[in-house]
Amino acid sequence: MRIPRADEQPLPRYERREEVVSPWWVREEFHRLMREDLVGPKDGEDEELWTRVEARPSNRYVLGVLAPKNTRPPIEDQMQQPDGNESAEATEEGDQDETPLPADSMLSTSIGFTCCVDGDTDELIARFSWAVYRKQHSEKGFLTEKKGDPAMVWKRTAYTAEVTFSVDKGFDDKVHEEFPAVIFRARAYALQDGKRAVSLFLENAQDGKDAGDEAWLFQVEMSVAETSGRACFVNQRLHHSADDADPMTRQQEDHLKLLFRKEVEFAIGHGTACNWCVDSLDARRANAIWTDAMPSYEVRKSTTVPIPGAEARMEVLGHASKEELRSMLSPLIKLYADWIEAEVAKIDDPAELIETRRDKEAAVRAVEGCRSALATLEEGIELVCTDQVAYEAFGFANRVMHLQRLRGLYASLKRQDEKSTLKFEEFSLEEPPSWRMFQLAFILSSLPSLTQLDHPERVDSGDPLVGPTAELLWFPTGGGKTEAYLGLTAYTLAMRRLQGSVEGYDGENGVAVLMRYTLRLLTLQQFQRATTLICACEAERRSNPSKWGQTPFRIGLWVGSASTPNSIKQATDLLEAERGNKGAGGKGTLKQITACPWCGSKIELGRDVEVDRDRGRVIFYCGDGKGRCEFGRAKSKGEGVPIVVVDEQLYRVLPSLVIATVDKFAQMPWNGQVGSLFGKVDRYCPRHGFLCPASDHDSDNHRAINGLPAVAVKDSPFLRPPDLIIQDELHLITGPLGSLMGLYETAIDELCSWTVNGKLVRPKVVLSTATIKRAHLQVQRLFARRLRTFPARGINSTDMFFAKEHEVSEKTPGLRYVGVCAFGRRLKSTLIRVYAAALSSGRTLQMNYPEHSDQLQTLVGYFASLRELGGMRRLLEDSVKARCRQMDVRGLAIRTGISVEEMTSRRRASDIPQILSRLETKVPLELDKRKELPYWPIDALIATNMISVGVDVPRLGLMVVTGQPKATSEYIQATSRVGRELPGIVLTVYNFSRARDVSHYEAFRGYHAAYHTHVENPSVTPFAAGAVDRGLSAVFVGMSRLSDLKLNAENSAETAPNNTISLVKAREALRARGVLCCDEAEEVERLVSLAETRQDTWINRCVKRLQLGNGIRYRDNDGTRVPLLSRPEDGAWKTFTCLNSLRGVEQTSHLVLVDGFADEDGEEL
Repeated sequence: MRIPRADEQPLPRYERREEVVSPWWVREEFHRLMREDLVGPKDGEDEELWTRVEARPSNRYVLGVLAPKNTRPPIEDQMQQPDGNESAEATEEGDQDETPLPADSMLSTSIGFTCCVDGDTDELIARFSWAVYRKQHSEKGFLTEKKGDPAMVWKRTAYTAEVTFSVDKGFDDKVHEEFPAVIFRARAYALQDGKRAVSLFLENAQDGKDAGDEAWLFQVEMSVAETSGRACFVNQRLHHSADDADPMTRQQEDHLKLLFRKEVEFAIGHGTACNWCVDSLDARRANAIWTDAMPSYEVRKSTTVPIPGAEARMEVLGHASKEELRSMLSPLIKLYADWIEAEVAKIDDPAELIETRRDKEAAVRAVEGCRSALATLEEGIELVCTDQVAYEAFGFANRVMHLQRLRGLYASLKRQDEKSTLKFEEFSLEEPPSWRMFQLAFILSSLPSLTQLDHPERVDSGDPLVGPTAELLWFPTGGGKTEAYLGLTAYTLAMRRLQGSVEGYDGENGVAVLMRYTLRLLTLQQFQRATTLICACEAERRSNPSKWGQTPFRIGLWVGSASTPNSIKQATDLLEAERGNKGAGGKGTLKQITACPWCGSKIELGRDVEVDRDRGRVIFYCGDGKGRCEFGRAKSKGEGVPIVVVDEQLYRVLPSLVIATVDKFAQMPWNGQVGSLFGKVDRYCPRHGFLCPASDHDSDNHRAINGLPAVAVKDSPFLRPPDLIIQDELHLITGPLGSLMGLYETAIDELCSWTVNGKLVRPKVVLSTATIKRAHLQVQRLFARRLRTFPARGINSTDMFFAKEHEVSEKTPGLRYVGVCAFGRRLKSTLIRVYAAALSSGRTLQMNYPEHSDQLQTLVGYFASLRELGGMRRLLEDSVKARCRQMDVRGLAIRTGISVEEMTSRRRASDIPQILSRLETKVPLELDKRKELPYWPIDALIATNMISVGVDVPRLGLMVVTGQPKATSEYIQATSRVGRELPGIVLTVYNFSRARDVSHYEAFRGYHAAYHTHVENPSVTPFAAGAVDRGLSAVFVGMSRLSDLKLNAENSAETAPNNTISLVKAREALRARGVLCCDEAEEVERLVSLAETRQDTWINRCVKRLQLGNGIRYRDNDGTRVPLLSRPEDGAWKTFTCLNSLRGVEQTSHLVLVDGFADEDGEEL
């Protein structure tokens, strides 16, 4: 039957508002539209639901409803028992929390909550409101199609009631004369200190067997307050005790409790969520509590604050004299010191609610940490104002970061509009590129230990309490951490060029910075961002090569073969396939950048990328056809954009900055060329680059060819190893991956260390994260270092001097979380409703406010597993699109032509850059205009945790999360992908059949108000038996092979008996690491014993094979030599089985429960 459109009947319509509009206001409207669609009423207090559109009100609204007894869910929501279909899409992958309830017990017939009141509370007043829909003829103009008579509708009628009851006596009776079967129940329980817990419930006990939807209650709300309005409600949650933890963990827990002491949870819902009104005079008390079927909470954002008098403009800092720098930066020191003293004064201020002894001790420790940070900052400022190398490197870093910011924004503008004729010289910003003050302070604090090689925080002392220190940049997601360590990277590159040769180690060549990530997507996007910085560094070098060196600054991407090719031959095949050669192809892709990072011109593989076989290089040229770009063929012949994405080329040219996944370090025992990244080279070919014994280099002399002069290979000393290791997203280095990474870190740290003035110098380690707990323990076990966190936290979570959390307002919006839990509805049905309403609401607002609604036009869907995502992909293509075509009958805009994309591990590496570019493209109102855009925009992007870190697309402002992710850190990271620059909103759709989801929904406000306190502790045990058994051989062989060139070549494995000193060094390095990282002496002894066993086994195999007349090589049998190493897929695990990937250890263990198993006596267990 055809449903008449909105212009034929008085259906709800969106009324455009004429008041001042802003992105904040548009988000408010979006939230209102979503609530009206899911909770109601959509069309006002006297709403009529036309029966031809809505057969039943229970189909129209899914939240805030109470079903009568003896009622089954609507047909489309009747759930079945688990049959492998529903459970696959309604449970987390590989984990079903519990069996769904029987169908007749799923619909919610009651709601309630439990709260706490003080001992002085005698009476409370409870208020209720609900609505019912009854069938009658329309009074608002709905007409029948044939006769034009008033049509049948569901007419809404609202009701209210209130009850005053004694806390001690409770209540159990009806609340409205017209509804004798709508029952309110209240009961109190005594607690400590005279407090009482009060549980309140509202139940719809009507019989729905015959009454149908007329017995349903809609838009149900219940509230409670003290009869006089006094703030009688107190905290209902007891803090978890950390007394049994180690002292440092206990102190961290105490500090977290101190920071969030004013975020009090006053109630827990039952079948619903709750909200409350905090007393204006005492944050520990509330005046009223009420139910909220669609709860929301806006998490405040940390916004950086300018420091009066302190200079933050990059260009100004980059050209200032030493005296000017001191004047520009000294206000930062003074104001920071004043802020610390103000924090000290707050400790004894009653208004700050720091009352217990442990809270005061935590506050004192916090202040001392701030004072230590101040001293480090003063040391950094003094260094750049007195040391010539530090001063010049700091100026270099500021100038290139200024240029990087301008070029990055200009290139982004050009990518969005390829037809733009705007020249870079004409491009300008309203505000000059400037540091956020925490970024500048972090860089300055890190400079002393980075510049002074004999600094106590770089020199190995063998004592975990002193010596090497790791810097942790702990700042909220989207706050600017990446730019902070990019600035530190620029400083490091300049510093090495200025310091030149140190102890015979060349500082101009070799890898200066290793930047590591855990996820492929994160690595690729950060590679694109860092490329612009390296282009700026190279432009600065070209302007003064006598100062900054003859070797170009380059950036390398070192990731798995599924993402990038390993060899020049593979790269050639991929390029031929791109040009249409059907016989070519292979793994990986060269498509790591889609546009020039310098000017934004499009880069096409078939046109702008070429393979120079004579030099063994893949060169990316800018696609600018007019030859104006510094990195096009005209101005950068033979070099192009300074990026390296092929492993073979990377090992030879050794880019200044290498961005890698942690997985890639599993190649250390397998490939001797990996040692080149740590400066372990012995020759240099002017045509091909640096070489080591494992390099595949066929000749020591090259004749002139194709315009290249004749060259000869010459000897080369070791190069300076990396000075800086940056590990982003520290919270992801946990579990099996973290444990193995900690073991492999032994070799990485050893290979990056070198001797200066008789002291063993370790690399500077910088870490970053937005969500972490017990970081000190994690850093000790991963990196064998002390930890210093920046910025140091004070005594309030809302103020850390460099950034403050402001009260939510239009000028300072936060990220709004909204909860959706439809009891008795299939998760599929709820998701269809939410997705369709969100897409159509976004289009409604775009039609009315196109200039302020772009952040709501691309919906990001987040899923915990591929199974859930796959089910939603089908629903999006079918049910959601169909529903969006009919949303006008519900007062929203029709949305057609919905473009759906997914970002998961199933996508090829070559697809990711294109998807990121499409995400940056605004969704136009008219479908025809999409064809005119350089990239087809995305309406709905569905993703797994692949998107949870590193994706930074400023225009995204809308996300739907399916189910509560297992880890709070994952939840925070994933949802922080939206609302970075404009007000964002996250809709979390809970599965009511999962107890964990319901628990988070019922505690919605309390959880979101302090969700950083719920972040899980990381688990890293690098020297546990399982990790050692899986990874020790790889670390032992890799460390021996890469540190000693006599063991580096493929066939040199058989020379181990002649190079036992290197094997002994590797074993002792493991012992020293174990002493620093292990909790138990037995673990160290077992580690050393197993290392000795591997040493003896390696030597004995060599001796035996040589006696038989053949030898040993590291990998693959060549006919005369057998391999020392074996792969996991080769069969049973052997002594020298080595992983190809650090994720290879993460295997799923299946547990089978056998019923009726008998013991030895035949008795059933």
